[in-house]
Amino acid sequence: MSNRLRRFQVASVVAAGALVLVIAAIAWWQVGRAEIAVASGSLQAAQQVADLVFDRELDEMESRTQSLAGNPAFVGYVSQALEAGAAAGGSVDSTSIADLLQERRTSSGFETAAVVDTKGVVIAAASNAAKFQRPSSSDAMVTQTRETITSTTGILVANGRLQLVSIAPIVRGDTLEALLYTANPINSTIARRIGTAAGTDIALVVAGPGSDLQIATSTQPVGADKIMLDALGVPLQAAVDSSSTVDADGIIAVAMEGGVGYARVTPLLAKRASVALLASMSPKRFAALHSAIVIPAAALALLALAVLVIILVLGWKRWFLPLDELATIAASASRGNYDIDAPVGGTGPVSQVAVSLNVLQKRLREARGSTRTLPPTHRPALPAKDAR
Repeated sequence: MSNRLRRFQVASVVAAGALVLVIAAIAWWQVGRAEIAVASGSLQAAQQVADLVFDRELDEMESRTQSLAGNPAFVGYVSQALEAGAAAGGSVDSTSIADLLQERRTSSGFETAAVVDTKGVVIAAASNAAKFQRPSSSDAMVTQTRETITSTTGILVANGRLQLVSIAPIVRGDTLEALLYTANPINSTIARRIGTAAGTDIALVVAGPGSDLQIATSTQPVGADKIMLDALGVPLQAAVDSSSTVDADGIIAVAMEGGVGYARVTPLLAKRASVALLASMSPKRFAALHSAIVIPAAALALLALAVLVIILVLGWKRWFLPLDELATIAASASRGNYDIDAPVGGTGPVSQVAVSLNVLQKRLREARGSTRTLPPTHRPALPAKDAR
């Protein structure tokens, strides 16, 4: 191998190494961007999943409530009990209504069920909750159902608990007899469904006693709830007040135990509930995301590097070594050595150059042989008078 080729070989290796380093730096930078983009997408997906889940839960709740409120036997029984109370000196048989509610509540899958009269006063209620919030005439949903005689649904905070609530009118003929109020708790099961679907942790934040923020339900790691409340108090309060100014496409970095976590705060159900949805990604979950992105990216980078090395090796053998050998033979021919033929392999450009060089050297050899076989040239003798 010539010195020139050795220098070129060293330069090629250095250039390839520099290229690999540049590609690695760019790839690492892009991986970092991809991680944030994926995290942001997951956190944003959490809001979409939450809205879909709660919309479906509310639709199912409304359907079951309407079915019970429109049941002829149920309507007739409640109407009879109310008529007895409307008679002079009569009283509403609230005990019988409560017994009926207990039976129908269980079969319909409600935690709480209550019958409310047209003035918004609770006549009878049944619940398996240790303590439940009774609806009142001042409740906006009660007022809306009473005035429009249509079903309403929503998410309410009662005793620090989030509840799915549905209110349906109990109508006999064209007369509004009463209202049927049903409620089910929003527990960690729903939060886990949302978090599992979105690949994030979930917390639902509400205004507690004294307007202090509190987490109603959460799937976040132990200790993360307080960290998030302390770090995200302002955007959480804005979301609870349904006046969020948080960038809808942005995420917030939060210092947590074990590293940096990421969170996104939005009002739940597009401001139709005074609840903030806190979607978060703990350092541990983000590290898992990092591994899920880096490992395939590293494998792809190694594959690309292997392809590059193979291309360089094949190019070296196919182009550089034959060209160096041709250069060596040409240099030898320039010194008068025409006896070394260049090896010819294939039909590529290098092979064509080798063939041309061999033809040239053959002609030079023939010319040299012709020169050697010519008779010697004799100079004529000088006249004797010119001899000295």
